Amino acid sequence: MTKRNKIRILFICCFLYGLVGVPIKAPLSTSTEKMFFSAAFSVITFLIVIVLILNYKKLLSYWQPKDKQQEMAFLNHFTLCVVFLISIASYGLVWRI
Repeated sequence: MTKRNKIRILFICCFLYGLVGVPIKAPLSTSTEKMFFSAAFSVITFLIVIVLILNYKKLLSYWQPKDKQQEMAFLNHFTLCVVFLISIASYGLVWRI
């Protein structure tokens, strides 16, 4: 398996992780356990985003772009992944306050 495919799998896993958070962060859930899981999910998601951003250059070197178009494709995948995770993580924090 190439490093590029591993990075694609990483982005897909981040997307699926974000989708798991949708029922956890449902706005109608007010129980204490649900609020705890929502807060824990948000913190973990923000940590994942920080790790992704800090390792951007390393991931880009693993992607091995041959031209500017491939580099922009990586940037597109990376940006979509990070923005999706931030939007899912901030959903419960922003909208409940």
